Amino acid sequence: MKQIEIPYCEAIGKDSAMGDISGYLNALEFMDIDTQSWPEFSYKPSIRFAMAHSGDCIFLKFNVLEKYVQAAYSGNNEPVSKDFYKCGDNLPEPHFITWNDVKAPKPDFHLPEFFGRINFL
Repeated sequence: MKQIEIPYCEAIGKDSAMGDISGYLNALEFMDIDTQSWPEFSYKPSIRFAMAHSGDCIFLKFNVLEKYVQAAYSGNNEPVSKDFYKCGDNLPEPHFITWNDVKAPKPDFHLPEFFGRINFL
């Protein structure tokens, strides 16, 4: 099981401008989401994220570089998934990439036994 430590940050908060939050997260180490648990889906986009928290807020920057894009949501604070995975099931090259290896016969991202650990510092 993977484990990450999420740094506490006093420099940004719930009232910070999006540009300030983005700039702060850009300075952090990005972590890869790069596990391909289902080899029949061979396409693998580049997926990275950076996180921080301020005690009452979690800040997440998610970068994806891929051939195809299908946005279900495009605005700030619209619904997002809480697990670290990337699905491309409706794209020309379907793919399912996870942060942790999921040992299931088909893509399934709701199996707590394969979740990683996040430690907020």
